Amino acid sequence: MRPLFAGAIALCGLCLTVEAGAQELCKGTEANDMLKDCLSQHYVATDRLMSDAHKAALRRAESSGRGVQVIKDWTRVLQDTHRKWLMFRDADCGRPIRFELMQQPELIGIMDLRCKIAHTEDRLKTLKGRNLKPPF
Repeated sequence: MRPLFAGAIALCGLCLTVEAGAQELCKGTEANDMLKDCLSQHYVATDRLMSDAHKAALRRAESSGRGVQVIKDWTRVLQDTHRKWLMFRDADCGRPIRFELMQQPELIGIMDLRCKIAHTEDRLKTLKGRNLKPPF
């Protein structure tokens, strides 16, 4: 019953705000499995919001009223930049974490999720805060 209750609390916390930070939302989870589950749910929600912000940027490009070639180039740049950012996030959090925590392998999954959440929250803020009107 306790893991179910903790999962429900974590999920409700995600509904309230994703950008509050994984540390705050998952506070109070004692077991590594519970913490990993909470962080995993938070990561999925944050990644979904970031993906939605990226898609909104693409829609803004398509409806900008600019020429067809400008929109095509701008969309390609947005997609390429986002793809490279995803590769950076996954590379920065994956293997380096394994080397940093060789003495504590039970924490690798937790630290990998925390790293991905932090990067994804930063990218979400960048996408939301960027003036996505082409300068041309």
